[in-house]
Amino acid sequence: MHLRWSEHDGPPVPPPRRRGFGTRLITQGLRDELDCTVSLDFNVAGVVCTLDIPLPEPGP
Repeated sequence: MHLRWSEHDGPPVPPPRRRGFGTRLITQGLRDELDCTVSLDFNVAGVVCTLDIPLPEPGP
């Protein structure tokens, strides 16, 4: 499953100077819990978070 969260029409978003608890929770916590790939992009227009989550094969 490919999930993309995109924020827009808010205040400009500068890239963080350091990675805090919330960023680590999203990137490492979701990655480890869902065994997925997580990408966070801090665009001027807003934050974009992309998750690529492997789904189990359907059963018989």
